[in-house]
Amino acid sequence: MERRNFVTFDADFPDDAQWNEYGDLLIPGGRIIAKTIREKLQERGVICSEVYQHSYYGWAFDADFDNSRAWCLLQVGNAWLFLFEEQKPLISRLLGLSNTTAFDNFQMKVHDILTSDKRFSNVLWYTRAEYESGRRGSPSPR
Repeated sequence: MERRNFVTFDADFPDDAQWNEYGDLLIPGGRIIAKTIREKLQERGVICSEVYQHSYYGWAFDADFDNSRAWCLLQVGNAWLFLFEEQKPLISRLLGLSNTTAFDNFQMKVHDILTSDKRFSNVLWYTRAEYESGRRGSPSPR
């Protein structure tokens, strides 16, 4: 079964994007949002790297939890998109191993953050296929 690891939402945070005098994007918006999600994950026992700019369009960080790791990315579109991908060691990939319970617990921590903080709204979860096809998301990650 494919996991819902793409989540869209609206966020009530100051716009922190930076533009030059010609209207070209210098620094993407969302750094404050990514840092907030990161900090709230850390409060829930997840060890996270610092937030860093990912290409020209988003903010990323790594999250370590229960002997597992996920790469997390926040980017803007019609709504904010937060996605996370399990990062498995080579031996686990070769053997087809996955720590499903740990990843599911991480997913629920993200859901709790986005649904318990009033600055986030319209939270919808997708599988990659659902998101890329434009189908309507689910209010729950399960």
